[in-house]
Amino acid sequence: MIKVNQLEKYFNKGKNNELHALKGVSVTFEDKGLVCILGESGSGKTTLLNAIGGLDTFQGGSMEIEGITLNKYDPKAVEKIRNDKYGYIFQNYYLLQDYTVAYNVKLALNTFDISEEEKDERVEYVLQKLDIAKYKKKLVSQLSGGQQQRVSIARALVKSPKIILADEPTGNLDEENTLRTMSILRSIAKDCLVILVSHEKRIARFFADRIIEIADGCIVKDYENKNQTAYQRMDDGNIYLQDMECTDVVENDKYEIHVYEEEQTQDKIRLNLAWKNGKLYIQNLENYDVLFEGAEAGCEMIDDTKPDIDMEDVEEFEFSLPRLKDHKKAKLSKKEIWKLALENIRLMGKKQAFIVGILVVAAVMLTITIANFTNGVYYNEREVVSEDSHYVTVGISPQASVDDNEYDKAFKAFCKKNAFTGANSDIYRSNGGALSLQCDSFWQLASSGVVFKKFSYVSLNEVSKKDLIYGRMPQKRNEIVVDRWIFDAFFDKDNSYQAIYRDVKSFLNEHLTSDITGDTFQIVGISDKGEPSIYMDQYTAMGISINGDKIATLEQLQKEYPGQYDNQTLGDHEIMVSKEEMKGYKRRKVNKVTMENGNEYTIVGAFPNTFHVKYILNDKDCQELRNQFILTSKGYNVYTQDTKKTIAALKKAAQEYSDIFTLSAYSPSQKQIAHYQKKQKERASGSRLIMVAAILVSLFIIYFTIKSNVTSRTEELTVYRLIGIAQGSIIKAYLLEMLLITSYTVLPTVLIVSGVIQFFGSIPSLELGLIFPWWTSVALIAALYVLNLLISYIPVKGILAKPPAVLAVKE
Repeated sequence: MIKVNQLEKYFNKGKNNELHALKGVSVTFEDKGLVCILGESGSGKTTLLNAIGGLDTFQGGSMEIEGITLNKYDPKAVEKIRNDKYGYIFQNYYLLQDYTVAYNVKLALNTFDISEEEKDERVEYVLQKLDIAKYKKKLVSQLSGGQQQRVSIARALVKSPKIILADEPTGNLDEENTLRTMSILRSIAKDCLVILVSHEKRIARFFADRIIEIADGCIVKDYENKNQTAYQRMDDGNIYLQDMECTDVVENDKYEIHVYEEEQTQDKIRLNLAWKNGKLYIQNLENYDVLFEGAEAGCEMIDDTKPDIDMEDVEEFEFSLPRLKDHKKAKLSKKEIWKLALENIRLMGKKQAFIVGILVVAAVMLTITIANFTNGVYYNEREVVSEDSHYVTVGISPQASVDDNEYDKAFKAFCKKNAFTGANSDIYRSNGGALSLQCDSFWQLASSGVVFKKFSYVSLNEVSKKDLIYGRMPQKRNEIVVDRWIFDAFFDKDNSYQAIYRDVKSFLNEHLTSDITGDTFQIVGISDKGEPSIYMDQYTAMGISINGDKIATLEQLQKEYPGQYDNQTLGDHEIMVSKEEMKGYKRRKVNKVTMENGNEYTIVGAFPNTFHVKYILNDKDCQELRNQFILTSKGYNVYTQDTKKTIAALKKAAQEYSDIFTLSAYSPSQKQIAHYQKKQKERASGSRLIMVAAILVSLFIIYFTIKSNVTSRTEELTVYRLIGIAQGSIIKAYLLEMLLITSYTVLPTVLIVSGVIQFFGSIPSLELGLIFPWWTSVALIAALYVLNLLISYIPVKGILAKPPAVLAVKE
């Protein structure tokens, strides 16, 4: 049972062209029977039908459908009612034109959990009853209007719904099929409710059990129809001879001609008849048409009176399909979704080429833009950084008019508290220049070598055996550990020496020479700490600085010459010099050496010239010399595990001396990175702005092209929504469509362009500095998939959000 209570419906409410389509309509429909709503065009009959059927909104009143009350238009609740209880017959058919008759009818059964075989049986039955079974494999677009209307009727009937809503179902049918269709509706109305909208009073008064007349949005009459005696066919197509008068007969042994007239004509019939070669030729001697009877001409002469149809004849018409249960959500199968997506792509035509072109161009521009962005944000650290990330560089500058002695004294006091002792006492000062590796493997390279410039000297205390990937820890003064970072940087650039050194391990046991002092160091270990660092004794590093003394500890001497100096000891301010230096001191009868820190050191021994140092002292005196070197340089580096914390602590400590000097403390590696990023952003900012603008324009074009494409297929979307197919299924098909288009446009484009960028960026001689990590390509492809799916989703969702009846209104 359906109860409609005070239903109100407006179009363009609140606007100048407001139309009050339904004005407080109240009506009740029983569970069975054929109810015909009669009314002139614009009276509100279709609007009432759409509101009852859940195809359109209403602004006031309520409806109760099979015990479910609706006080407002609720899409989810309405959709369930529509799928479970309603079958629709539309005046404008609303069929999928590029699909077969059988598919269109079968689509209505998607809401039921039945086998494919049972679906096919029901489709075959209803098509037979409507006399269109012979067309079931034909595309709908190949049918006439009347045939399409019968397909629309079949789609509604195949469900055997509890309620059928029919909007002018016979408007495009000839009389024979009108009677067939109405007989079916009359037959099924014995077990279900049929609400039919029509303006044909003859049809209503013969077939309807009840007639509701509506005018100007109001019900003006509602009565039981008892005028169901007989229905006389209109059949103007055929000629029923017994309903006409035979006005003349010409008959002899050879000819018999009967003349029938519906009304006597004043014109004279003048014909010439000629028989030749078994054919009859007719010449019309008057000015009127001569037509030939026959099925091909659409007019037959029947020697009978025009027949009437009695209700008994209608009642004898049998139409019986069992009502279905086990409802489920009306959705398209995976196969149907896939087919719909492919069909949509095919139907795009020229639009597809345009969309493909835009997607490709947008993908190219976005890939280049992202490459620019990654070069500004991400970078090859080996190209940018030349300092160990654990170092903080400390420097001071005097305040104006500060005395040099006061300046030196203040810095010395600061260092004693904050550099020479305490948490930040792992310090050094070195400007050791470059190290070169002499290549003697090929005569062509005999006079040249590999030069390493971008690195830090770091104390051996900061590397251990567990950090090594090849070799061992140093045991002698001239043995060093080099981090693989430095060798990876070597392989980043094209050079001739890569024919000799093919991998990191091939550098093991090679020798590096200082370009300042000529000292040579053997690579005995290769670490992998991810730092641009060479690990060596800190006093050795100080000795290869521009202003540093070459000093060593007694322990280093003893390791270099095992067993020779085991009994040698060095007290405070005692020193050893080379044997060559000792000769000079003896000639001058001098046994004291004055060092840069102003202290005198007593010479207590000599060491071989092959040790290649100037002085040997104990650990304490070596440290004093290092400290003096720092005081003289007015700056140093501190090795720390937390650069931010160290910088903050040093700046806080320097506040005590703020009236004498200004302290700067920074991470050199972070400074190098910041400088690089700033330069990259400046370089890319202009082009990036243009690229972003171009991409936005491309995205807008894609969006509106897709929206235009979707809008052009509104009729297809309308069909699915009118018959109750869930929005999710339809959206999936359109998303799959975009997924496929993206897969053969964006995916290969991004891969090709990023591959080109990677290729040119990998050529060191071009020095492009392009960085485009593989994961960036993957992230970009994923982002473009999401973006394109979103662009495709929005217009489809926007259309599907409208009530089905609104979709059905052609602009």
